Amino acid sequence: MALNSLDAIVQAAKTQTSGVMAVAAAHDTAVIEAVTAARRAGIVIPVLVGHTDEITKMLTDVGENPTDYEIIPADSDMDCAKTCLLYTSPSPRD
Repeated sequence: MALNSLDAIVQAAKTQTSGVMAVAAAHDTAVIEAVTAARRAGIVIPVLVGHTDEITKMLTDVGENPTDYEIIPADSDMDCAKTCLLYTSPSPRD
């Protein structure tokens, strides 16, 4: 299957098992909209890293229940990136 369009990529992703996706600095409206759409489509299991209060409000604003999401607090963009890196790095037990 050629993946030469966004629709083709989405359709291909829907045929696979949902993967966990850590999102750094998730306190952005466009990010929340994209992540919630991907979650609703069954493509990803998001882990949102950033300003917890802002992320919670944005999720509520788009009709999502924030308790359905894993939200990890972080302040600066660098903190968010480091947290995502730590979250997604394999542990010695893996």
